[in-house]
Amino acid sequence: MTILPPTPLQLALAHPLDERPYNLLRYVRTDAAGTHLYRVYNENGDVLMFEAGPYVALGEAQKAHPAGCWYCESSDQPFEWHRDHVIASFHGGRNELHNFVIACADHNTKKGATSIVEFDAAAARRYMEALHAHVALVARTFAALRP
Repeated sequence: MTILPPTPLQLALAHPLDERPYNLLRYVRTDAAGTHLYRVYNENGDVLMFEAGPYVALGEAQKAHPAGCWYCESSDQPFEWHRDHVIASFHGGRNELHNFVIACADHNTKKGATSIVEFDAAAARRYMEALHAHVALVARTFAALRP
């Protein structure tokens, strides 16, 4: 089985990083509380989880296809990978899929409530470049839908 290409709405609500494990998630629906729910796939296209919020879904995708730390790019398997808020909760960062990156425990702990720009300018730049490319792709996709 393969993972079908995302619909325009799924693309708009996808993670801006088009790499595993981030691209193993597909938006399914928004629940009554306003939380976006995602289906989690493995790299073979098999469904691992039918619906979960972004924090849990990204954690499950990380288990299926581990990624390295966004900051140090280490792929050593620590006891537990963290999902780091790009914009810290302390500064109003929300629990949305696009606001999470995989981080090793050491870097997530060191970053704390610091902004990604202050903590690691190179990582912030890589993230912003990916976000910019993702927004441009979403814009082109929706523009192509107009008559």
